Amino acid sequence: MTLATSEEIFLSAESEKLNPKKLQSLSPFLKLDKIRPGDVLLTRGRAAHSTFIAKATRGEFSHAAIFLPVENSPWPFLVEADGFGVGFTHLPLVFLSVEEFRTITVYSIPNSPLTYKLLRHPEIENKSSEQLYQAASELQAKVLHRRYSILSRLIKPVDLPDNFKDFTEKLIRLTESRIDASSHTGVFCSELVAMYFDALGVPLFEKQRSIQSVSPNHLDESASLLKEVPDAFVDLSKFRHIEGELSNFRFWERKEVLPVFVRQRQDSEVTIRQKEEFEACLMSNIAEISIACLKESQHIYENIIQSANLAGYSGKHDLVDRFLSFANKIYLSNHIEIVQQSYERDQQFSGSEVPFEERVAWTQAFCKLTELISSLRSTSIRAYTRTDTLLAVTLIRNQLEDKKISMRTRLSLKRKRRALLREYRSYKASFPDIDLFVDKLKTKEPLTDKSFGLIEKIILEAKIAAIMELGIDPDSIPENSHLGEMTQAPNMAGSFDH
Repeated sequence: MTLATSEEIFLSAESEKLNPKKLQSLSPFLKLDKIRPGDVLLTRGRAAHSTFIAKATRGEFSHAAIFLPVENSPWPFLVEADGFGVGFTHLPLVFLSVEEFRTITVYSIPNSPLTYKLLRHPEIENKSSEQLYQAASELQAKVLHRRYSILSRLIKPVDLPDNFKDFTEKLIRLTESRIDASSHTGVFCSELVAMYFDALGVPLFEKQRSIQSVSPNHLDESASLLKEVPDAFVDLSKFRHIEGELSNFRFWERKEVLPVFVRQRQDSEVTIRQKEEFEACLMSNIAEISIACLKESQHIYENIIQSANLAGYSGKHDLVDRFLSFANKIYLSNHIEIVQQSYERDQQFSGSEVPFEERVAWTQAFCKLTELISSLRSTSIRAYTRTDTLLAVTLIRNQLEDKKISMRTRLSLKRKRRALLREYRSYKASFPDIDLFVDKLKTKEPLTDKSFGLIEKIILEAKIAAIMELGIDPDSIPENSHLGEMTQAPNMAGSFDH
């Protein structure tokens, strides 16, 4: 493989990397493993009307949203009501590398809100998964894909002087002039939250309050029974060095999709057939993206094997061992993802019939395995690029030993060698050890026994599958050894083309 190909692979792998400025623009970051069904997200945006709403309702926040359980998903999805309507919001998934061997999977909260908080009702864990799904289904049947309520309804329950209340209501009506509420009223953001807890039969306040009179800041008052979830957001100031990588998974934009469904519901109620088609299309999209990621990883794996062959032909057997080590880690990460997907598809960890504890256990295991896969791939690619650069330097040195080359060619080769050496020193080449990763999960991460058991089982099955596919007897492999030496890349296409 030529050096140019190596650089192209490196740039491709680094294209999703986030520099500090981009990371800051995507903050705040909500930790994925901290989220539970029924959690309430409060925010205040940067727009002038957001500040006005917060002050008019006498608090810090201008918007509320809620995480609801969704079938065929190991974690809840955010549902909110805003100017685009009532519907799901797909948050960008980011992998934060905060220190060696440690990656945090987080959601980026859109539009960089000025203030934010995650709240949870202490009684929510007493509800079964069936009750949580039932309440979510009832809520979706009532309000999903409806238009947003007229914002001025928020002013009616606010304790303001009558003359100022009239002025405020007229002022807010100006911000909603594009919304035609004559067809159907819909709900506003905090009303949506209150409706879910009402469907659950869980009181939100010490003293009863009507659903229509709940504002975002009422949910944060002392009279509210909701409590803040500790350590739910990543504090970037705590880390000296932090890197980020934006997930390759892409969902439809809320502003592009939601108005379509809102118009459909305005003309007629969304039918069961339309709902099923949407869900099937969404799941198919997720599956296609996952297959594409695996195939891209397989392509990188094959290029590493080519580099190993080139090093072997050049007599650099020490570099061959390094390349094979990197290839093994990429290969193992592919098998972990394949087994992970198989468990998600076959074991049915989502759905109203699955106990809440099992869904939580799978969500935790899924997140940590995703972190491991990301770490194995990204760090192995960086280490591979460093070693491939070293191989290029070695080949140039061999060319310089040829006394027949011209002076012009010799000077050109020396310039290339100096540039490659600078690149070589800039690459960081450490990558995680799986056994160390599992040990840290056991001692430092707040995982349930079920979650940890799932992680160990999936990693073990992935190791055995990888070893068997390479034609090696698993019993002959020491516990901490590599998967075995390879001279060609096995084709895994049959594993991902389900």
